[in-house]
Amino acid sequence: MSQPAGARPEPGPAPCYRHPDRLTRISCQRCSRPICGECMVEASVGFQCPDDARRSGGGRQPRTRTGAPLQLGGRPLSQYSAAVILVGIKVVVGLADLVTGGAVQAMLASVNFLVGAGEVWRLVTHAFTSGSLLTLVINALFLFFICRSIEAEIGRWRIIAVYLLSALGSGAVLFAFGTPTGVLAGGLTAVLGLLAMNTSLKLRRSEDIKPDLVFLAILVAFNLVIGGFSRDALGVVNQLLGILGGVGFGFAAGWVLGHGPREGRTRRQVVGLSGLAVLALVLVGARLALQLA
Repeated sequence: MSQPAGARPEPGPAPCYRHPDRLTRISCQRCSRPICGECMVEASVGFQCPDDARRSGGGRQPRTRTGAPLQLGGRPLSQYSAAVILVGIKVVVGLADLVTGGAVQAMLASVNFLVGAGEVWRLVTHAFTSGSLLTLVINALFLFFICRSIEAEIGRWRIIAVYLLSALGSGAVLFAFGTPTGVLAGGLTAVLGLLAMNTSLKLRRSEDIKPDLVFLAILVAFNLVIGGFSRDALGVVNQLLGILGGVGFGFAAGWVLGHGPREGRTRRQVVGLSGLAVLALVLVGARLALQLA
């Protein structure tokens, strides 16, 4: 259909200045740079880009797609509190375990028959155990670099929540479907949950997930090796159940964090993550009921 004489053609979509792979027809009211839905900051009139919104001090706090405060440029390490908190707890617990000759791990590792006897805290605390100095260093490094790579997008408290939820999910699946001698220690299943969460978010944004899948496969293989791959068939099955639980709950958490519009996002995320925690507890309760029957 031809344009009326003298009419200006409507501009086509342009790539966002911060996300070149996303096309948009919206531009900043101050600098006219194209901005996608994630970068739009509501102003008194129209939308501004995060740079201009910060300089002017107006508009709402710019946030990522999962609700974390949007940060431009680098931030000091101390502000990445998820990496500091999780790795810090893991190092303190690991060193205490080495000093006490394994007594701390004996109290915190998830062992199915001990969970069945009422020591349910083990379903989460296994995420902070290590077992040896070598595994402590390796696990802490994995956790540190993964947190550093995704925390700016996900947010510190969401990282911590998903880490704990993945630990609970892996422990619950192992307890519900594993043997009484099933054991989880080292926290790698919770780290796998963080990777699965990030993969889930990337899938929703149609981003390349091949690097994540490769890293996930490497961690699964490492988990199997240090978890008793060479011991017996039941040990392998128990370890695979823990991996499945961590990955499954982490992936579901990613779906919860990335689903839905901005309005009411935090409330939906709290409800969704709480629902996954309840699901894990239902698995544990169902297995306990079978034991008592």
